[in-house]
Amino acid sequence: MLKYVKNYVDILDVIRTTCGPTENKFGNGYIKIFTISIGQYQKVQSTLKVQGFDYYLVRPIDKRPLKVVIKDLPLDHDTDVIKNCLKKHGFVIGKVTPLTQFRTRQPLPFFLVEVGKSEISTKPEEIFKLKNLNHLSITVDPYRGRKKTIQCFKCNRFNHTAELCSMTPRCLKCGQSHTTIECEIKQRIEKPICINCNQVGHVAAYRGCAEFPKLTTAHKNRNNNFDSNKNLVNSNISYAQKANGTSANTLDSEQQMAPPAHRPANNVNNQSAAFASTCIESNVNNTPIPAISGNNDLSVLMTALKELRKLMKEAPQLIAALQAMKYANNTADKLQLLMNACASSDFLDDP
Repeated sequence: MLKYVKNYVDILDVIRTTCGPTENKFGNGYIKIFTISIGQYQKVQSTLKVQGFDYYLVRPIDKRPLKVVIKDLPLDHDTDVIKNCLKKHGFVIGKVTPLTQFRTRQPLPFFLVEVGKSEISTKPEEIFKLKNLNHLSITVDPYRGRKKTIQCFKCNRFNHTAELCSMTPRCLKCGQSHTTIECEIKQRIEKPICINCNQVGHVAAYRGCAEFPKLTTAHKNRNNNFDSNKNLVNSNISYAQKANGTSANTLDSEQQMAPPAHRPANNVNNQSAAFASTCIESNVNNTPIPAISGNNDLSVLMTALKELRKLMKEAPQLIAALQAMKYANNTADKLQLLMNACASSDFLDDP
């Protein structure tokens, strides 16, 4: 990845002359150079380095190490011992890093291991068959890293690491051409200047910086999907109308779902009756309900709900009995609650 400069044409001409034709694509302040072989890749890298151009490497897929996580080892296990034990099994080991919790930084009993590829070594995939290490039983799993923004510790730009960076270093504290760890300023700076956005008050590693790449979180995606799905719901169309393929524009006002009923604040029975009326009110008027796809089940159910709604209006105490049924242990207890409510209804005393 070649850092964009105004005279980029001259740089690409040099690369074409010394390395052969390449495909080049610009984006986000960099020119991505596509090579056709490993040999050309190495030539381009050497040319950029000799000429002193600012660039960083994107490691070829077949050169990238296999990352695995070794579990069930002690927290304080020596990483050099792990590396040496794996080398004895014939693996090419790059780095062994103990993992920590992202927020608390507390150590975890997991070790991230980078397994390299070599023609004379054991295949990296064979490490998953390893069951013991240094006289202890272990589990080896693929590494599934947390998605996060990568920032280079050398130049403090993004999407690459210091290991693959060949750009001019930039100090977080003073902005000069040296790494932050080499800076003579060791104390905390009260009002630092960001070397990426030039704003006062934070350094380039601050995640709230305007230039710091923002990742789309899973939680945000879930909210977006929820908001999109809400638009698919029409609160003015009943389930029966939707199943019958009838649109809201072609329905009479009598066929629409009733708005929520007013609930008096001081009358519990009236509240229950209003609640039942609101929940059941959907195509339960005097107009016969047509069968859906030749099946009368929905029609029978809606007719039964219509009669139940009428009964609840005349005997609101049935609402309390129906609500209490979910706490009953068996069917007999549920029927007893219903019979008690019916026995206490005022309409049973009518001549």
